[in-house]
Amino acid sequence: MRPISVLLVDDDELFAESLEATLADDVRVRVVASARDGAEALERCSEMRPDVVAMDIHMPTMDGVEATRRIRAQGFTGAVILISGSMFTDARDLATEAGAAGYLTKAQCAR
Repeated sequence: MRPISVLLVDDDELFAESLEATLADDVRVRVVASARDGAEALERCSEMRPDVVAMDIHMPTMDGVEATRRIRAQGFTGAVILISGSMFTDARDLATEAGAAGYLTKAQCAR
């Protein structure tokens, strides 16, 4: 069975490294690339064509919601999961409207 390829996108380097280390423990998942903002995520997504993009909502240059919209406009058919450090109640709706398959808080990712 081929592992699920994941692109991690987060401007918080410590969180991104922690999530990557957590995912590395699962043989069903392989982190293929990382990016620090939405603009870089667009480039990496086009290059790598991962199965899943796990992306922070709040980032400089281009936020995760706009990056998700643009990734979808490029024809990306994989799953985009938006992640937020805040409990902003409208974030789930914004994520869905942008084309994300799901929404998680960073606290949920840490479990």
